[in-house]
Amino acid sequence: MERILLPASPSELSQPLETLLERRHSAASIGSEALSPSAWSGLLAGLRAHSGVPRRRYPSGGGLFPIETYVVAFTPGEVRGVFHYHPKEHALERLWDIPAEIEPAELVRAEEGVATSSIILFTSVWERTSTKYGEFAYLLALMEAGHMSENVLLATTALDLAARPFASFDDELAHHLLDIDERVEQPILAIAVGKRKVSDEINGGSQLKSDADE
Repeated sequence: MERILLPASPSELSQPLETLLERRHSAASIGSEALSPSAWSGLLAGLRAHSGVPRRRYPSGGGLFPIETYVVAFTPGEVRGVFHYHPKEHALERLWDIPAEIEPAELVRAEEGVATSSIILFTSVWERTSTKYGEFAYLLALMEAGHMSENVLLATTALDLAARPFASFDDELAHHLLDIDERVEQPILAIAVGKRKVSDEINGGSQLKSDADE
């Protein structure tokens, strides 16, 4: 499939951890402009594999890495489509287009009119860990997705971008967009990402949106 190799991570990521933790928050609204390959390189830098060794920049139970990363880009034009992230090559692989009528709010069950340029979807391929850990694989996958999510959220802060995690999303639509078999692979977390809108923010730290919030 078509592969977009991402450039080296930008120097803006080299900030003290305490500074990033103090600045990190969930955005109420996110710009709909497309992100550059350089921005995506920084956003996904915390998910890439180490060169020459079977390790990545986050922990995984048994080093089995059941979580896959997809990007659903909603910006009109050539960049609109579904992509898969290749952690060893640090590249985005273009899978296919998405229908023009599908909007971000439909996928993440957000309030009407929400705008964002892209949504990152983490999925779990259960058999990668269940063959070794049985039912415990479910908890391991959730913890791994949490580690990956925090890496992305801190990267958005370092790059002065906006992000908002969503625990609630349309499973059926996600399965359709990613073309995955829910008996094998399931989406478990979504993160809307894009350019920051300074005038419209949620203060007070990370806020996961769930069905209970509605």
